[in-house]
Amino acid sequence: MNAPLVALDIAGTSFTETYRIGVFHGIIDYARKNTTWKLLYNVRTFSLVHRYKSYDELIGLGASGIIFSTRDPGRLEAIRETGLPAVSITNNPGGSAPTVITDDEEIGRIGGKHLLERGFVNFAFVGSTKEPWEVQRHRGFESAVMERATTCYFFRDEKDAEGDQDAVTARELEEWIKSLPKPIGIMGADDGRALHVLEACHDLGVSVPQDVAILGVDNNVVVCESLLPSLSSVAQNNARVGWEAAALLDRAIQGEQLGPVQIVVPPREVITRMSTDIIAIDDDALARALSFIRENLADSFSVDQIARAAGVSRSLLEKKFRTSLDSTITDLVRDQRLKAAMRLMVETPMMLKEIAEATGFRRATYFCSVFHREMGESPRQWRSRHRIDIPRE
Repeated sequence: MNAPLVALDIAGTSFTETYRIGVFHGIIDYARKNTTWKLLYNVRTFSLVHRYKSYDELIGLGASGIIFSTRDPGRLEAIRETGLPAVSITNNPGGSAPTVITDDEEIGRIGGKHLLERGFVNFAFVGSTKEPWEVQRHRGFESAVMERATTCYFFRDEKDAEGDQDAVTARELEEWIKSLPKPIGIMGADDGRALHVLEACHDLGVSVPQDVAILGVDNNVVVCESLLPSLSSVAQNNARVGWEAAALLDRAIQGEQLGPVQIVVPPREVITRMSTDIIAIDDDALARALSFIRENLADSFSVDQIARAAGVSRSLLEKKFRTSLDSTITDLVRDQRLKAAMRLMVETPMMLKEIAEATGFRRATYFCSVFHREMGESPRQWRSRHRIDIPRE
């Protein structure tokens, strides 16, 4: 029996598209570990032989299925006309193909929470009103920050104008930033939008992150770590999207009728860099307490020790946490430790015992108990859903 040929629609993907590149890694990882697939590409760079130039060639090549990323009506129709099992990795409202997408509202929410945790009370978002994923990220961001703020400012950048519109948009963005109350936390719908905000702040002489903290989405290391200051960003679980898409297509190739099923994959976390590495709280004691927690997260310490580091009584510090951060000291420390542990579970092969010790939980049994209570599943279950070991060539 011949190995199934599966087409990957990767034409036009550039090095800046971290999301799609990560998705393709996940697809390839699934195929290597679970199937005998041979992959067809529609870009010359990947193959001179196992390649297709148009969707209508796929039948003649003997393709068994396709994983695609488009909302263009003409391309969607061409894919449908092949009659092949197909899975989309693009949010396509009204589409009939099985789809795997990232949870864009949750991306916005965790971005908002990240800035809330740094003590900001002023917030803004930069994005489009045309792309569904940008609208959803804006919605999630706004829902998070409006717990504390009275207004969430918005800069509308549609990105589709021609001529000198880029220069006009840059001037408008600078004027908008000048008009905002400071300090303020701004989230871009993606790393590119966040980069534009950072560029405007540089040109205006606005201090980052002291006056404007900036957060992007996609964690494109090429972009985020080549800037000064480096850019904080929400890391999506791109490889998991690809893995789930490949698993769906595998089922369809084997004859299962899937229908318009949709799998939504949550993002991973915020990768904190210099652009949001600040505590924007006009309260020296509270700022000292938060700095102590961040710097000593792996160690064992008490609330009394935090209060001593802050230079105030325990009761006064607890009141400051409740009124300014809407949290208890214990809850905030636990949440910070959980986030650190989740990062290690995704990014390292460390055992749970080692992770517990490295994040201040001390014992694996206690860590597992806290994790299950807060996350609704065991660390092992969570890790198996979020971590994919991508083979390194």
